[in-house]
Amino acid sequence: TTYGIDAVGPLQFLDELTPHLLVQDKPCCVISICSAAPRLLMSGVEAYCEAKRALEVGTQAWGVGVAKARCALGLEPHRAVPLVWGWSEGAQNRSMLYTADGSPTWRYKQILAKHPGGKAGTVEQIASAILFISSCDYLTIEPFVVAGGAIAYGAI
Repeated sequence: TTYGIDAVGPLQFLDELTPHLLVQDKPCCVISICSAAPRLLMSGVEAYCEAKRALEVGTQAWGVGVAKARCALGLEPHRAVPLVWGWSEGAQNRSMLYTADGSPTWRYKQILAKHPGGKAGTVEQIASAILFISSCDYLTIEPFVVAGGAIAYGAI
């Protein structure tokens, strides 16, 4: 199911990872890539939105639990950051964004018309956000939103 793949699976992975992270000397940063869709109340993809919101909140709850456990052991806490990503033209979105003949779908035309930048994010932009999050040791628990203004403008 969508919920099992997008929420339960990643959270089960974090649970399996926890015992190993509790005994590590140096802190690390765990980043879960979530979707901006739940913040935009998108219709037609309710199960997806529910699963991605669960992943975001689950990552936060996991991060708090692990931080408390490490602090109780006298260790510096790990960082857990939900990265809320707007949208991109990746393979996973291709059928939503383009018709079989390669022209933009009505939904993609609406997104482009409302988006302040008028374009989707790129893989390089996701990578630069991940590099920033992993290098900023003060950033933790709170979602880090990278959507090019799409959420503020209600573009997606």
